Amino acid sequence: MGPFLISPLDDATDPLALDAERGFAMQQFRRQAQHRTLHGEHYAYPWHRIQRFRVPLSFVESATAARINGWWQAGTVLAFTLDSSAWPSTHLCRAVNAESPLHARRAPYAALRAGELLLEALMPGDAVPRPFILDDPVLGRLDQPYNAIL
Repeated sequence: MGPFLISPLDDATDPLALDAERGFAMQQFRRQAQHRTLHGEHYAYPWHRIQRFRVPLSFVESATAARINGWWQAGTVLAFTLDSSAWPSTHLCRAVNAESPLHARRAPYAALRAGELLLEALMPGDAVPRPFILDDPVLGRLDQPYNAIL
């Protein structure tokens, strides 16, 4: 697997270029709700299918690991670009690890980290940060000088 780029969606000026190790996987994941009735029947209601990426990483510098762990902790929307061919593809993702993605130290190097980054692609209806503009349907847009609210 070739290198990939990862950066926050709101600040894509300085993306991280990392190399995935053996074990990289791109999977289809199905979200669904399940329940059993009192009589024991099982019902499953599939919602949608999403892409999930497993990215094992080793020998990552501490500063880079802290940056990735910060994105995971804040739930930042990430632009994940796979560069495996002449047609790179970019996915909007979030890190969904159960614990800190890069938490293990790589022996014998105290300053290097290792771990696995688990990314889940966002669906079109998921919350993606957009500029917030409060407009009034009667008085007009707030960024215009004719608005009476100003």
